[in-house]
Amino acid sequence: ASRAAIEKITGPWLKVSELKGGSIASISRIDAVNGPYVLKQHKTPPDGFFASERACLETLKSAGVPTPEIITAGEDFLLMSFIAPGEVAEAA
Repeated sequence: ASRAAIEKITGPWLKVSELKGGSIASISRIDAVNGPYVLKQHKTPPDGFFASERACLETLKSAGVPTPEIITAGEDFLLMSFIAPGEVAEAA
């Protein structure tokens, strides 16, 4: 997804910071006008890569496990709410 397309959701980006832990996809924290987000991207993901991750996160959330909110996903990205270290997301 292009930055311009994602900014239609997040608003203009104020700061982008790379996050550690992504061994397959790149992970960034985006501080934008509309709040903080996490953006996972993969230049050449296998078919259904982010759709599968989205489904897994939604299954965990439905079971009461605190997870980030999925904002949107595409073939090569997943945009989620940011959960600060030590913060607990509201369970569904």
